[in-house]
Amino acid sequence: MAEAAIYLTDELVPLVPVRQFVVTFPPPLSLWLTRSNELAGVVCGKIMDALTAHLRRESETSNGMAGAVVFMQRFGSGANLNVHLHMIAHDCTRWNL
Repeated sequence: MAEAAIYLTDELVPLVPVRQFVVTFPPPLSLWLTRSNELAGVVCGKIMDALTAHLRRESETSNGMAGAVVFMQRFGSGANLNVHLHMIAHDCTRWNL
């Protein structure tokens, strides 16, 4: 995890403002997401679409988000099933477009 963070900050994410989002799911959906990588990919894509639309509305631009990084975590701190997404997105609302 530490190596991934170093890679992201040193190599991948440019020095622009970013926002972090954490998306959680109700227990029934968490069970489905753990059983199907295909469903997890579809859900993640839909969430990214909604996030992109939100950031574009906030920045009043039609092409405001250049990228995002998403990590799916399947367990909580007590090793319990707790599927959630950690998302880092470029904050286009703070850019001077």
